[in-house]
Amino acid sequence: MKWGRCSVLGYQAQQSLQVAAEEVLARIRRDRDRVDQRLRPLLEHIESHLFDPGLDVNQLKRRCGVRDNSVPIQFHAQLGLPPHAYMEECRLKTGCRLLEDTDLKVWQIADLLGYSSIQVFSRAFSRWSGMRPTVYRKRHRRKAAGVARDSGLGASSGQLEIESLRRALTGELEAAEAQLLIKRLVSLYPGSAEKLAAAAAAPGPRAAAVRQKKPAGGESLSLLGREDVERVRAEAVWSLIKDLPFAEQRRAVAEKLRFSTPALFELLGEHCLIAGRADRRRGIELAELALAALEATDCPAVDHSSLQARGWAWLANARRLALDFSGAEQALSVAEELVPPAEEAPLAYAELLQKKAALRSDQRRFEEANALLDRALPLLLESGGKRQLARAMLLRANVVYEIEGAEASIRDFQHAAELLEDQEDAYLSLAAYQGLADVYVRSGKYREAAAILPRFEAIQERSPSRILGLYLLWLKGLMAQAGGQHEIAEGMLEAVRDGFIRANWLAVSVLAGLDLALLYSEQGQSFQASRVAAEILPLLDTLKMRDETMVALGIFRRAVQAGTITAEVLRQMRAASEHLRGERPTRPSA
Repeated sequence: MKWGRCSVLGYQAQQSLQVAAEEVLARIRRDRDRVDQRLRPLLEHIESHLFDPGLDVNQLKRRCGVRDNSVPIQFHAQLGLPPHAYMEECRLKTGCRLLEDTDLKVWQIADLLGYSSIQVFSRAFSRWSGMRPTVYRKRHRRKAAGVARDSGLGASSGQLEIESLRRALTGELEAAEAQLLIKRLVSLYPGSAEKLAAAAAAPGPRAAAVRQKKPAGGESLSLLGREDVERVRAEAVWSLIKDLPFAEQRRAVAEKLRFSTPALFELLGEHCLIAGRADRRRGIELAELALAALEATDCPAVDHSSLQARGWAWLANARRLALDFSGAEQALSVAEELVPPAEEAPLAYAELLQKKAALRSDQRRFEEANALLDRALPLLLESGGKRQLARAMLLRANVVYEIEGAEASIRDFQHAAELLEDQEDAYLSLAAYQGLADVYVRSGKYREAAAILPRFEAIQERSPSRILGLYLLWLKGLMAQAGGQHEIAEGMLEAVRDGFIRANWLAVSVLAGLDLALLYSEQGQSFQASRVAAEILPLLDTLKMRDETMVALGIFRRAVQAGTITAEVLRQMRAASEHLRGERPTRPSA
């Protein structure tokens, strides 16, 4: 590893950079191990030369012998950022650590990171973090100083005080200060993760203050049941360790945190599902953390086996979302060995069937997915909550869409939307109304679609979701097209396509782009249709297409290259690409 211009600034600066860069270099190595073979030389070069002053995309391609222009597109698709943004983010994250943990001057940090001047570094840092480097340093240093003063820990403290950790756990410190205290002290003092866990394992009467979970009517915490107290403890512990490195989290959870109920396990499972939607790597980590928490939980053997099966099913689902289908199959095999019979643990059994159905759906094995859901739904009707049932109904609606077409899936989408009426899950509600509106539009039922769009919009305004907002705009664009408002439709569809590309939902951006190209073609704007089609082709090359799609793709490719794109070619390509509708983003979001 070359360390920028460390020779100019001295050995101490070199050591500081090495420590600060550990996290980003570990990230680069993880990314290198999971990408396609042809991208690995680029990541190896980035790891070795990250802080070289002259490192840019052209140098990267030249030194790695890359001449194919599709490689940067594949880099973006698999890692979520184009190469130049990926390198800059790694440099700036290292800069954050140097600003927080060293007394190096800003110009020295800029020099260490390979920037040509302090001005260039400051502009890049401001764009990325929203504040100047000096402001960032003052804010983080001020928080750290306040926490150290409040907790009685001076700069010369030689050990981590358990009482300070307990004060953080029980809410005597603000949540942000508590998290900063733990994060910084764990990095400064050996063995602090174990002491954190020891403090967390001794619940205090003020634990509810961490998340302000106060009982109704002003009752004391002692009047709550054991499950309620354990849930409060779980939330308090998570608020303290959630920003620690994964290895520290796992050690704290596995070695010292003892729970008498699966409260922490259940909480981590909830976070696993939410995190997996946005950051696939984090979803897998949280599933593994949940399993580690379960091993440190004292519960009956039968319950333990059922909970283990659920945890492995969560891990399978997280791996599925990460497109690791082989890993998902392995985790499901473990879950199937552990799960008790359906009559003993109906919820765990149904959850396993549902997760397996989701994997089969992503593998395009829709008939198998449908059969699994037919077994899971009766169990969920008897023992599951409305949210779990709605999630299964949404999955079946999408499976039926693929098997029988849009109109056949309407009933399941309607049922899911009804189940979610009184549930506080904006994401699932948006997904239900988006799916229902989509099948109405695809079935030509524009009046029905128009009737439910206000509900979709109301939920979106209360709980904004960038992706579902794009789906809403897409539906409006198609409805504007059907109503003859072609200019409005063009603007909406173009915004949708660009929005999905920025969000790295490349598969769905292809469908929106094909809708836009088809709109242009039907209006006689052949030049615009050809332009959009040419922009779609490189994206299609990065996606995994079904065998039956290849004929249409070959016709589409020849038409793009010859400049003979027609509405008929676009319709054929759009129909053949419909399977991309349910594809996930091609990489974890940042």
